[in-house]
This record gives sequence, C-alpha cells and structure tokens, in this order.
Amino acid sequence: MDDSLGQALIRLRKGAVHRLPGQRGDGVAVFEGEVWITEDGSRTDTILEAGQSQAFGSDGNLVVQAFADAVLIRFRGVEPAAAVAVAPQPRDATLAAEADDDTVHRHAR
Repeated sequence: MDDSLGQALIRLRKGAVHRLPGQRGDGVAVFEGEVWITEDGSRTDTILEAGQSQAFGSDGNLVVQAFADAVLIRFRGVEPAAAVAVAPQPRDATLAAEADDDTVHRHAR
C-alpha cells in the first residue's frame, strides 16, 4: 500500500504553529480544522477552513497556526491564479476577527 499521502500530511493540535519554506506556486490545502496563515512579505493574513486551499504568492516563509486540531497538506507547483480558480476564497483574517467580535458583543447584551 502506498502511504506517501499519509506521510505528507501535517497534523497540528489546537494552538500549534508550523513553519513552511515558501516557493511561489506551492501552497497548502486544509482537510480538517481551521488555520491562520501568515506569509512573509504579505500584508494580509488568511484563515482557511476544511476544504479550502491557498497557493503561495511569493517565495517567503509561511507560518500556520491551528485554531482547532487541523490536518493539512503542502502541494507543489500550482500557479496561484489556478489555485484561486478552483478553491473557495479564504476569509480575510481581519474581517473574521471583526465578525467574531460582533458575535461576542451580541451575545453579551
């Protein structure tokens, strides 16, 4: 049995941080959980949920932090435009934080 996919999976516990060396066109796909992604050289952070993916826009390092237990995989050699065309759009981290703040305030009233 070929277990190469199982060996390539990255499993992160809630709160864990993982650094990946970046290369334009490579990326990550999330199978389970939710992660916060910061890419060196990028002005925005991204939140990806299970079923979403993102290609690296530069050769900068990628830092991934798990909001919940997560399983993801790094993929190689996909042009960013092609990955965006087939993947659901990730939530912008700033908008997600604002939405979470609004939810907390609504429940506190």
